[in-house]
Amino acid sequence: MSKTVRTFLCCAVFVLTCLLFTVPAISDETAIPLNQYGIRSTNPYVADRFIENGKEIDMVIVPSRPEPPEGFSPRVVRVPEPDIEAGINTIPNVPAMTWCFGCSATSAAMMYGHYDNEGYTNMYTGPTNGGVFPMTNETWGTVDINGETRALCPLSATRQGLDGRATKGHVDDYWIKYGSEGSDPFIGNWTEHAYGDCTGDYMGTNQSLLENTDGSTIFYNYRDGTPLYDYTGSEPEYRDGCHGLRDFAESRGYTVVTNFSQYIYGYNENTQGFTFTDFKDEIDAGRPVLIQVTGHTMLGYGYHDDGSIVYIHDTWDYSDHSMFWGGVYAGMTHYGVTVLRLDPAPGLTVFPGDGLSSIGNAGGPFSPAGIVYTLENRTAGAIDYTVSKGEPWVSLSSSGGTLAGHATTDVTVSINSNADSLANGSYTDTVTFTNTTDHEGDTTREVTLTVGILTLRYAWNMDSDPGWNTEGLWEWGQPMGSGGQYGNPDPTSGCTGDNVYGYNLSGDYENDLPERRLTTGAIDCREMSQVTLKFLRWLGVESPLYDHAYVRVSNDGSTWSTVWENATSVTDSSWKIQEFDISDIADGQATVYLRWTMGTTDSLVRYCGWNIDDVEIWAVNEASSSHRNLPFLPLLLLNNRAE
Repeated sequence: MSKTVRTFLCCAVFVLTCLLFTVPAISDETAIPLNQYGIRSTNPYVADRFIENGKEIDMVIVPSRPEPPEGFSPRVVRVPEPDIEAGINTIPNVPAMTWCFGCSATSAAMMYGHYDNEGYTNMYTGPTNGGVFPMTNETWGTVDINGETRALCPLSATRQGLDGRATKGHVDDYWIKYGSEGSDPFIGNWTEHAYGDCTGDYMGTNQSLLENTDGSTIFYNYRDGTPLYDYTGSEPEYRDGCHGLRDFAESRGYTVVTNFSQYIYGYNENTQGFTFTDFKDEIDAGRPVLIQVTGHTMLGYGYHDDGSIVYIHDTWDYSDHSMFWGGVYAGMTHYGVTVLRLDPAPGLTVFPGDGLSSIGNAGGPFSPAGIVYTLENRTAGAIDYTVSKGEPWVSLSSSGGTLAGHATTDVTVSINSNADSLANGSYTDTVTFTNTTDHEGDTTREVTLTVGILTLRYAWNMDSDPGWNTEGLWEWGQPMGSGGQYGNPDPTSGCTGDNVYGYNLSGDYENDLPERRLTTGAIDCREMSQVTLKFLRWLGVESPLYDHAYVRVSNDGSTWSTVWENATSVTDSSWKIQEFDISDIADGQATVYLRWTMGTTDSLVRYCGWNIDDVEIWAVNEASSSHRNLPFLPLLLLNNRAE
């Protein structure tokens, strides 16, 4: 099938089919309707079906979608602490990324970003974050290409000028515009770059010579539900994204034990598919799994037995989300998985990947008091190692030694009695594990100690008008769901009630706008320390090259400090939790003011602007009586309400 025809059909029906698609229980195959490619399948993106070695294989296109469907607000979840005996587990240090030139390549980059943080240190070799892949791709910002704003990440898709790259990369050679069926830009114009550094290269994503449209990746599955291992039978015309996963890992010098794609058990009544128990086994082994839903790929990194819940990063934000195994997410039905298993990283490994985060009131005690790390030598020969820390309030059960081949040992990192004399505040230290023999697997774990427990001191849930000072089109009331010339429209209500404070509740902000401000009255923080501002945000604003949004704080109403400003375009499609440490400005102050600013803006495109709900001040109480200034308490904890 030609790329042009396939692309036209894909783009035309993508949203409708995702919203309507469910998997019926059909025993008579003739009752299954023909999809857009003339294939009898409940998945509209099965583009071909053929027999190889006596078994039917489905070729499945993942056209991807850069943003969630219109009207869908991803529900952010509060992921519980792992407890395998209770049926709960999650993998630590799994990055959450926004869509970067293909959902499949983005999900693969999140997976390999995790491995980069877990001893496979050659997965990402760029200069950002000291050469360790960060937990989001926010640091790389966005780029405008052919009228579209796209997030960047060099592990998903390289680009000239990104992360210090001096030559053309994936985006330069293969990208035109989402859904484009045009020939790749390099063809007939310059020499194609050599594959390297990004998942999109090896997976075939966006590459017209591999019959992919911009945004899409192809995967192959045995129709009977058995796993299809490392498929290469359709090359060189087509590339299996699962095979590309293997190619990328091997290009970084690592050994792949196995890789496969597989329909889930029960999909189209198969009895040999990948089960929720199989998924749990992967998570328990520390291996994230690509979750395939109709037209989209996400990354699964955890589970909860209650309801067969899968914890996912959906490629649309930096938050934690969940879905039911075999269920529907954003109108897209879960039908399969793609699994990759690596040989253990060489050298020294340290488990778990989490740091120690302890909290308590001044004088102690602090909880948790410590954490036990298991050090493993994953080579045949002995290695020497050291463990070090910097702060006197941290203790180590061992400072180093020798590990025989394939041996393990435990090191306890704990908070000691020196912490009892620390004043209210936040303290950090770094524990360094060093393989002094060959430095394979050198790693660190962070220790965070919070002295003084934050309590809620002030809250404005917007059920009634706080009466704050407004300029321009700032007003209190119910947003109308309008606007969105670019980005997304306003919400149709607040997060926990009808009302918000917003800039133009009936549409977008204006062009050529000077700064317009929403400012609270004076807030008394005299008996508080570690003052923290929390609120819910729904914001649309163009790149700061053109338009601006700010959060500012003052302790006198005259001198203002910016605690946040948009570093890129912001196109919220759901409520986002915002939290800022304003202690340097607000601690012990009698007249603290909060301010949200819309503008300045340029004369071209417009976005929906600010919407604000559930503003809260949290702090450590320094007075003998707590909460004496608290106007009222919200009914729910902030983390249970939104992202």
